[in-house]
Amino acid sequence: MNVADQLKLSRVLDRKFSSIVRKTRTRMKVAYIVTVENLAGTPVTLQLNDRIPVSENKAIRIDKVRITPRSAKPDHKGLLSWDLTLAPRQK
Repeated sequence: MNVADQLKLSRVLDRKFSSIVRKTRTRMKVAYIVTVENLAGTPVTLQLNDRIPVSENKAIRIDKVRITPRSAKPDHKGLLSWDLTLAPRQK
């Protein structure tokens, strides 16, 4: 059995904290909820990776990016990485 078979991952748009405002400039606010659940009966150690937007166009500005937990710091390409250890059945 593969460890990945015992993990349940989800990344869902949080509509409560996301919005689009169209005026002179379009402003998007986007929030995601990422969850990992260990379905196994034993502890699992894993590395979770995600990405935040990074603009390559000077006309597009990305600011006020908040990441929780704050221990993850994005690299220059916007890649985030968390090292996690989940107990059995922990979410």
